[in-house]
Amino acid sequence: MSEKLPAAAGGEQRRRLEYAALAVIVVVFVVAFFWTGRWMLIRWNAENSYYTHGYLIPIVSAVLLYFKRHDLAVCRRRPCGWGALLLVPAILIHLLGTALQVGFLSGFAMLGVLAGLVLLLFGPQVFRLALFPIAFLAFMAPLPFELVDKASFNMKLLSAYAAEKAVSPLEIPLIREGSIIRLVGGTLEVGDVCSGLKYLISLTAFAALYAYISKVKWWGKLVLFGLSIPIAFIANAVRVSLMVIVGEFVSIKATQSWYFHDFFGFALFIFAFITLFMVESLLLRQFRWPFSPPRSAPADAEREEDVSDDESRKVEKGERVPPSRLFYFVVCAALSVTAALSVFLALPRGVAARSDALRCIPLALDKWQGADYQQTPRVYEILGTEDVVSRVYRMPGDEPVQLLVVMAQQARRRSHPPEHCLRGEGYTITDSRKRSVSPAGMPGGRALEIRELVISRRGRKRMTWYFFKSGDRLTTSYWAHQIGVALRKIRNANAADILVRIDTSVPGDDLNAGRQRLRRFLDAVWPSLMEHLP
Repeated sequence: MSEKLPAAAGGEQRRRLEYAALAVIVVVFVVAFFWTGRWMLIRWNAENSYYTHGYLIPIVSAVLLYFKRHDLAVCRRRPCGWGALLLVPAILIHLLGTALQVGFLSGFAMLGVLAGLVLLLFGPQVFRLALFPIAFLAFMAPLPFELVDKASFNMKLLSAYAAEKAVSPLEIPLIREGSIIRLVGGTLEVGDVCSGLKYLISLTAFAALYAYISKVKWWGKLVLFGLSIPIAFIANAVRVSLMVIVGEFVSIKATQSWYFHDFFGFALFIFAFITLFMVESLLLRQFRWPFSPPRSAPADAEREEDVSDDESRKVEKGERVPPSRLFYFVVCAALSVTAALSVFLALPRGVAARSDALRCIPLALDKWQGADYQQTPRVYEILGTEDVVSRVYRMPGDEPVQLLVVMAQQARRRSHPPEHCLRGEGYTITDSRKRSVSPAGMPGGRALEIRELVISRRGRKRMTWYFFKSGDRLTTSYWAHQIGVALRKIRNANAADILVRIDTSVPGDDLNAGRQRLRRFLDAVWPSLMEHLP
């Protein structure tokens, strides 16, 4: 008995070391991703958020792991160096996302860090069982605003178009302008909430969970998950169509009431759940005729069940090969450095007010006289900033020109291509091309690259020029501009993200006249833009 005491004492000491190291890893992990978690909470709680289900995702993952607790207990646990191949890149991406204040990069990197730690500390068997619960956490990490806005915008247009076609047999008099449907009794707008994107994100999360717990084969699980996308779109198109019918035969006001608006949304989920259940039933029967008698279970199934019972009785506890002290020290040290860098990079940086810079753009530009017009609260919400100049400039004997300057800074949504807003307002873009112009006062006689759009609505054409600005960098490429802004923010937290847009009407489809007018106005406003915009 005396010979066994030292071994038992050594085993107890190793367990205490393991528990202490795991506790340190958990604490350091929370510190490292504190800014990320705060960013997620802000996105989850935002008005009209697409991720209100975010609170449920970690709970579901924890429940899945709880149900697997017996399988995890009999797994062979030993360190696996391959986990570093997941852990190191994920840490670097997290630090990059924190430095650039890009939350979605850090959010998805968090999953890589979790997966890497599990594989590194516990080995492949535990990793395989924990892989889906960890991957399921991806549904709580919000996608970037730019991607969400673009997807929501396109889904709004598709839903409105599908609803128009669906109600056409009823001969309902309507006019569709982008995502706006005009009826005799009023106007219906397919807003962001009604675009179907929120249902799509929630339904894909549910379909992933449903497919995971389903007893269908792996290819059937892919079918169930893949069907969630068309099911969500079809269900939302049906919902918009029903709203059009209610707006025509009841009233436009009724479409905003809970017993139509909210009930149709609830019915959408019921329809999706029933559809997934029916598809699963067909897959489990392997597409047999519904009234065919079910096939008897093979005798091998009983034998496999007996074998699994025997194996479970033989294996009471999984083999454990605990990591060494040096191993734990290296992991804890690496995560501690990551946490320290994360806290430093996430520290609030001073942001100077830029509204004064926009107000410095004069109302009088040579022969052009400007007048401000106020945007609606919805426009400011879409733009994500109130640092906006919106004016109409007029010259005697000529058509007016509209000037729109949008500036976004740290912790704000960034400017986006004007095509999004124009399509949402019902415009059709008939032409889009790059042009080079040389405004008066351009240093060195250089050319300015602008994006020219020709748009039309109700038979009337307009022409739009726009470009992005950040410091001395001018471009028409949205993504190149966003990358440039992100890099500038590393050196200067006050780096601005600016969109400059001018547009005018084109009477008689005279595009050259529109170009000449915009060129004259750009010559007049260019010195002020370069002098006052950061």
